[in-house]
Amino acid sequence: MSRAGRPRSPARRVKWLTLAYLAAAFILLAEMVNLSWIRTGTYSAEAARQTGRVRSIPGERGAILDRRGRPLALSLMGFAVTSYQPELGDPEKEAELLAPLLGADPRELARKMRQGRYVYLARRLPPEVALQVDELARDGKLPGVELEPDPRRIYPAGATSLLGILDADGRGLEGLEYSLDAILAGEPGSVVLEEDVSGRLPLPGRPVGKPHRRGADVVLSLDEDFQATAEASLAEAVRRTGAKGGCVLVLHLEHGDVLAAASWPPPGSPGGVRPSQNYCFNRTYEPGSAMKVLTFAALFSSGVSPEARVEVPTALEVGGWTFRDAEPHPQEVKTVEDVVAESSNVGTILLSRRLGAERLLENMRRFGLGSPTGVGFPGEAAGILPAPGEISSSTWATLAIGQGVAVTPIQMVQAIGAVARGGSLVRPRLVLEVRRDGAREPAPLRPTLQVLDPAVASTLTRVLTTAVLKGTGKMAAIPGYQVAGKTGTARKPRPDGRGYGSGYYASFYGFAPATKPQLVVGVMLDEPTPIWGGEAAAPVFRDVMAFALGRLGIPPDLPIPEPSR
Repeated sequence: MSRAGRPRSPARRVKWLTLAYLAAAFILLAEMVNLSWIRTGTYSAEAARQTGRVRSIPGERGAILDRRGRPLALSLMGFAVTSYQPELGDPEKEAELLAPLLGADPRELARKMRQGRYVYLARRLPPEVALQVDELARDGKLPGVELEPDPRRIYPAGATSLLGILDADGRGLEGLEYSLDAILAGEPGSVVLEEDVSGRLPLPGRPVGKPHRRGADVVLSLDEDFQATAEASLAEAVRRTGAKGGCVLVLHLEHGDVLAAASWPPPGSPGGVRPSQNYCFNRTYEPGSAMKVLTFAALFSSGVSPEARVEVPTALEVGGWTFRDAEPHPQEVKTVEDVVAESSNVGTILLSRRLGAERLLENMRRFGLGSPTGVGFPGEAAGILPAPGEISSSTWATLAIGQGVAVTPIQMVQAIGAVARGGSLVRPRLVLEVRRDGAREPAPLRPTLQVLDPAVASTLTRVLTTAVLKGTGKMAAIPGYQVAGKTGTARKPRPDGRGYGSGYYASFYGFAPATKPQLVVGVMLDEPTPIWGGEAAAPVFRDVMAFALGRLGIPPDLPIPEPSR
């Protein structure tokens, strides 16, 4: 019989059948593994799509705390009301029920419901309002209307001009909320809202994907009590003087901690400005006579003695410009110390002739003018110093008395602080530490820079105490304490840059106790009446500094006078 016609043996048939069964079993097992482990996420997502809807759960934003751990900004539970068009019943009827709870126009709500498949009707509702909406929904009166988590941000201590604002999606838009957004922002998660057999969404379902995560907390250098006092004192000064605005800064000298940074007007108030226009950090101005602190730092460094005498005429002409003192006087001889105390423009210019514009500019740069301090506030201004091509025959004279140069109050506080610290400049800071998942991450201390000889700083401090005791800064005096400081009164440049207008800036910068300085306070007012720094700004300095000294328990360095009987 031929090979083709020979029947196959039973053993061979069993062998092939066994191999076929094993192959089928292997394929089935592989598919089970694929479905159970490898593609489980894909099918779970598909199941969620078919039986429910995936909703994002926002990660809670971290809190902003003051140096004592008290909340300056924190997120509370809130809810959003949304509408899902495919499930809506009668939009007009539902809008009529919702409008009183949401404080909205029912016609506008109905329009929104028809506007898109899924829309927000209201956001950041407090729990008590959300509960009323939920009761209507559970009664079946709001088909297609749902509640979602939507945290709301509150600022218990105010200070929104510094802390900033969030956008509609809870991201930092301005101020510290913006600059710290990457640290504060939480990580969103998601959850499946399960549908019942009728297609309704009675209860939240299971979480899917990664869970939501809370953002880190940030501890600022601010002290809530200092900030509140600075804001209240500034508001009262604006009311008293009719100023357009201004700022108050309090700096602790040990590490450059900003204890308070008040800017007026705050966002949300009549005439309020955005945090990006903060007077302390973002706005520049001509400091006027407050700049004489740095001018005399350079003069004393060059060998000028406070006891030296200078003949001060009624007026002085430099480069076609005529300079006069605020108070008219005949030609007279003054000591250098008197020139500072009386804030004599003419005397200052005469003494500064030996320095020249380049040396004055170099000295200003050494004290940090012309560049941001790096304090950590977004959009901090660098200020303006004349470029080499802008130096004229009169530039040295204007620089000496704080004209033709633009600074920020935080730069001036930093510079005055360097004098108070014996010539050692410390950069100011706003952030002390970050707290994340129970761990603390302290901000590194900023390096200091010696910008003035300690002996010169001591001499300048003594002269600045004279300016408060018997000069233009008398209204800054605090009983029991030696105060060193300088007034500033400066005309405002015209908006078009052509000369000066009719408005003035008034300021006072000083430190105390002068024998062992610990605090610097800076005050600047925009167009106050009276215009003088000694009358408009110095009293604000006195009130804020007196509070700060008492709050920190800093002992007096002078005998406290007996109360008058």
